[in-house]
Amino acid sequence: MKTTPDKRKKLFGSAAAVLGLCLILTGCSARNTATDTTSATQEKTAAEETGAVIDTLETADVSGMDFAISDNDADATYSEAGATTVTLAGTGATVSGNGATVSGSVLTIGKEGTYIFSGSAKDLQITVDADGANIKLVL
Repeated sequence: MKTTPDKRKKLFGSAAAVLGLCLILTGCSARNTATDTTSATQEKTAAEETGAVIDTLETADVSGMDFAISDNDADATYSEAGATTVTLAGTGATVSGNGATVSGSVLTIGKEGTYIFSGSAKDLQITVDADGANIKLVL
């Protein structure tokens, strides 16, 4: 079987591509286990010297927590009538309606209701201080 120069170029190009791919994949998966072991040993030694060794892992007790989603939370609809609008701008916000106040770069929501946000702000803190209230934030 005789090959032409064009066929040889294609065959050589394909072989080079496959070889290159193999080298890349091999290089990506190679690890320096000596460096990994030394690093892990140094970290363990440093932790032991500072007393930061954790012998057991503790889990949080969540048995008394309620993770149920209320009907209000599951309802994504809202009414603009009676809602408070919050317009974000710069590092602050302006409020039109009841239930929210702005002091400097802190917006505090203190009453039950629907709050419709628009605009954007940088470094604005939004806090909710209304225990047990049904509050809907529309972004």
